[in-house]
Amino acid sequence: MKRYLLLIMLVGLIVCVSMPAGAQENDGISYGLVLLENIQFNDIQNHWAQQSIGKMTAFSIVRGYGDGDFHPEAPVSRQEALAFLIRLMGLEDLAQLKAESEASGSTGIWDTPMDFWARGYYLVAVEKGMITQDEMESIDWTQSAQRQEVGVWTAKALEMQPQHGAQPMIDQFSDFKQFNPFYIPYIEPILQKEIMVGQTAQSFAPQAIIKRGEMITILDRISNRFIGDHGITRHMGTVTGQRLGVEKQEDMDISHTIWEIQDPSGELNDVVMKRGKKGINEMILNDMIICKEGKFSLSNLLSIGDEMTYFLNSEQKVFYASVTGHREEILEGTLEVIQGNEIIISSVSGQMISAQILPEAEIVVNLHPGKRSDLHYGQHVMIYLTNGKGRKIMSTLNNDDIQGYIPLESRQYYGKVLSLEQDELTIKPSQGQEVTYYVDAQTRILKENHPGSLSQIKSGDWVKISFADKDTDWIDVIEVQGSEMMISHIYKGYLAKTYYPNPECLLEDVSILNETKWDSGPAQMELEMAKDIKAYDGGRPIKVTGMGNFIGQEVYAATVNHFGHERVIQLLFKQGYEKAYNDMLEEVDWMNENLRLDDKNIHYSDGSILVKEGRLIHPYNLSEDEQAFVISNKGDDVQQAAIVSIQTEEMSEWNLFRGRIEHVYNDYLILNNDEDLAFIEEQDWKHEESDDPLFINDETRIIGSENEIIKPQLFLDRGETYYSGQKVYLVTDKDEILGLVMTTREFSTNARITVGKVLKPVANGMIEIEQAKDWSSFTGQWQMSSSMSTVNITKSLIIKDKRARTANDLAAGDDVYVLREGADGLIVIVQ
Repeated sequence: MKRYLLLIMLVGLIVCVSMPAGAQENDGISYGLVLLENIQFNDIQNHWAQQSIGKMTAFSIVRGYGDGDFHPEAPVSRQEALAFLIRLMGLEDLAQLKAESEASGSTGIWDTPMDFWARGYYLVAVEKGMITQDEMESIDWTQSAQRQEVGVWTAKALEMQPQHGAQPMIDQFSDFKQFNPFYIPYIEPILQKEIMVGQTAQSFAPQAIIKRGEMITILDRISNRFIGDHGITRHMGTVTGQRLGVEKQEDMDISHTIWEIQDPSGELNDVVMKRGKKGINEMILNDMIICKEGKFSLSNLLSIGDEMTYFLNSEQKVFYASVTGHREEILEGTLEVIQGNEIIISSVSGQMISAQILPEAEIVVNLHPGKRSDLHYGQHVMIYLTNGKGRKIMSTLNNDDIQGYIPLESRQYYGKVLSLEQDELTIKPSQGQEVTYYVDAQTRILKENHPGSLSQIKSGDWVKISFADKDTDWIDVIEVQGSEMMISHIYKGYLAKTYYPNPECLLEDVSILNETKWDSGPAQMELEMAKDIKAYDGGRPIKVTGMGNFIGQEVYAATVNHFGHERVIQLLFKQGYEKAYNDMLEEVDWMNENLRLDDKNIHYSDGSILVKEGRLIHPYNLSEDEQAFVISNKGDDVQQAAIVSIQTEEMSEWNLFRGRIEHVYNDYLILNNDEDLAFIEEQDWKHEESDDPLFINDETRIIGSENEIIKPQLFLDRGETYYSGQKVYLVTDKDEILGLVMTTREFSTNARITVGKVLKPVANGMIEIEQAKDWSSFTGQWQMSSSMSTVNITKSLIIKDKRARTANDLAAGDDVYVLREGADGLIVIVQ
């Protein structure tokens, strides 16, 4: 047996420590130098796709032309684009086998223009549903690929569900009419996940030829989905130390460079690079490729403090790493808020900047050591950040100001709104107990730096409240920082895969919560996870990076709508068996985190998904004598609340108006008092003069006359000079506008009202209605519709559950109230 001597040497600034117990160790690859030479193409220096080209070459997905060049601006043929995708999917061996089995064929499908080498790729693409048999036989595959074609093949490779109905991302492009209409449902989800982007902010250029640099960038963006099929695993961490050593082996001295990498869970991993020296000759025995600051090199580019993502091949050798580097930043400004591990300052330009600070951060006040309690509102501070985390705060405070200085906590609060009733606002700070203060007509409301109203503040909003005087309980200013978003759905399924850090997850055997029952969902569902997702195993928070440990376990997932597609905002892994209750809350014990209903005690925790009026809420929003639907998990004789949904009895007082816009003010509009102003009463339009304001909030859905989605703040910023005289239909809940649709048509007496039940989900922008009835103004009765069975809702305002929705939210069985002109739906309300 060989004997090894490890010599630990102290070199310059290198941190040297003993071998950590239990640390995992991985070597670099023996062909590191050869791989480095292969990815250093002559013509990609400073090219925008340089890093993607180098990475995909290192992964053996693409290669150059053999002359030292890659030609990133050269066009990609259709057959090349298809081959790139098949190769990334780990199916190249299958393509070669299929090509060999079909080699004897010389006629039929092979008469179409294509190169012989690509035959196997076509057959795999047909088998995987990326292209059809007809497409394989009819398309000239030697021609350059269009951007829209690559988008469709990529979506099908990812097994994305086509998105019919509203396409908000495609609609933002001025050249949306140039798309092949059959491609649009596949390209929309590709755009939403930012796998492809426009050539400019205004143009996608669907028929433009795709270039090699663009193609390789797409492959890079989706590579995390398929690297497992190549036996590659992905890891993340921060370089926390470096050790050097020498190993004596017969006639060769082998030097070790061991990089210690701490993963997000705190565990240490060692990556070992080796060089051998025999006499005066030195050779690289193993190493890895590093991409850092746009440069490719071996591991000598690493530094302590670097954050990195590194990849292991099927032999558990580290072959490639992407390094974000050791970032040092300094923030300077006036201290606004410091709570928990968050600090907010106002910069010189007036911008509000938030940063995370380390618990052990050094505090210096007037050049002397200080502590957190020495930091006050209004002080000038400099925050020193390392990799985005505050490690040092330097503050200055004039001695003349210290006496009588108003401490931060007595002047401002920063927390979540629990309730707003009449003149009382109750909030829960990040730390400490809830507090109640008072509001009146003089209280100013700011939302996204724009004036707002008290009606815009909802339970769950994060606010900063300020006082004009330290001795008053009356609030001077309320700044709404953001809210808990309205949830779209709650799903239940088995976690099949995670694709962190995309981050995405795949659920199987999916069910969808429909009020008080689970409806069957798709066999598989791919969901994107929000950046601020909260994940729990029971009441224990877990990191997204550790979700791979829960593969195969059943999970509840609450989603929110983000620009037309869903993101998971909260995950809860199921513990024990499931029980359901639907009864009144008899008692809410916040101290012990307990609910009591129907003589059952149910414990809730931070992991419980609590919903009221379609919002995720804080437990303090739960009240006695509310109707609650509770799904609990029972284990060890304790019932844990997984989902608590408050069933509000209050009916939505929605109204349907039409008219012309007269004024647009801070956060509301007023309709013109002319003959066109009318509202629906007993299914007929009734004119009634009114100058009451109708309020717009950040959840109001606004559809322009060209079917474009207009953000509420943009609508308000444009004001009446832009929209004065514009004809609109709108739906309100009391005085809050749920949605508004503009029209260029004259208001017509032909606008009809139809009610019925959705027969099946939306397809190609159409819904089929069964049991359809039209309102007859002549007879004053509902009459069975003889002609109306389908309605075009591509330009419709859709309201469901007291909020605006998209066509995809309509489900079979929904009872709908439709305002239409002919077969074109203007407004669809789910009753």
